[in-house]
Amino acid sequence: TADARYVRGIWNTTTDQRILSIARNKTDSGIYVQLDNNTSQRLQLFGDYATNTALTAETNRAATVESNLQSSKVNRDGDTLTGTLNINVPGVGVLLSGNGGGDNVPGGISYAAGVQSSPSVGATPKAIYRFINVNGVGSFATIWLTGNDGSPHELRFGADDRLRTASGNVFALTSELPLPEGMHAQIFVTSIPAGTPCGPGQEGCLVTLPIAFSSIAVVQVCNSGQNVYTISGIGVGGSQVRLWVQSPQHLSGTLVEYVNVNLNVYGYR
Repeated sequence: TADARYVRGIWNTTTDQRILSIARNKTDSGIYVQLDNNTSQRLQLFGDYATNTALTAETNRAATVESNLQSSKVNRDGDTLTGTLNINVPGVGVLLSGNGGGDNVPGGISYAAGVQSSPSVGATPKAIYRFINVNGVGSFATIWLTGNDGSPHELRFGADDRLRTASGNVFALTSELPLPEGMHAQIFVTSIPAGTPCGPGQEGCLVTLPIAFSSIAVVQVCNSGQNVYTISGIGVGGSQVRLWVQSPQHLSGTLVEYVNVNLNVYGYR
């Protein structure tokens, strides 16, 4: 019969199993076969095809991922990050652009988009870095600081490699400083008591600097109004100056009255 030849027949008795019947389920339209060991199996295409179970699992997984993405994504039109954003690229990592206008009038300032740093969202103390253009003056990179009291402070770095305040005061270069790089000056007045042996050939008066230097380079001294015509001094270590004073009132070398001395001491810290 047809059943015996096509349904019940097998090709290989070692690898194949005999089919007793084939049926179609009226509910789920599945094709089932009943085997000769009283088990049944649903037919599906041979090869790498997903089962309903696998499809259901993937559908659930995709739905969860999309839900998480919607709830944790950063919106392009503005958002707030609560974690650290690390950008590791060989070139410019963050590009900001945007023009606030205002540079079309003399002295007007155009503010570009900037980077703001503050302790918390909406906090008054904050710092802003951004590009500005001052009409008729030039372009600057600026650092803007708003203090706890709300007062603004701004430093501008220009294309001339100079740093200046918003009011136009320019910071001096090292080559423009009156002293060599690293040298400091202390200018003060000291009083030498009467009776001090500070004439020629005597011990002199030892004066301690208000702030110690690591080394003293130059000592300049002069009187402060008394009838003193000779004052000299040398540095002692980095923290003291030794003085000698002579005038017609104390030719012997011992002061008969106190003397005020102006000192200009230059040294390195």
